[in-house]
Amino acid sequence: MANNPLPKPYFPIPPNEYDPAYFREVVKMFSVFLQQAGNPSKITADGLNLKPFGAAGVQTFSNNASAISGGLLPGDVYAGNSGDLRVVISPDVIVANTGVQGIMSVGNATVSTP
Repeated sequence: MANNPLPKPYFPIPPNEYDPAYFREVVKMFSVFLQQAGNPSKITADGLNLKPFGAAGVQTFSNNASAISGGLLPGDVYAGNSGDLRVVISPDVIVANTGVQGIMSVGNATVSTP
């Protein structure tokens, strides 16, 4: 949580004697803490579809253009030929510093299916 931009929950100062309202506040703040600890990184997205409408699951395509030709929309997820996950982006998008349209790599992910 060190790089998490969310505000840290502050626990109230305990009273001298048992107070039900204080106990409820502690439980509430602890719940907030656990939610933040369970998701330590920031996610910013306009949309992400891990199971495109009508698809049986994540489909495999060789590149962004073939994914769009295959019916996927920007924000849909597909697997590349090497098994990496990719997100379809609009062909009108030019990724900064590459000059290449519609191609972007973010990292690696492992996908396992039952």
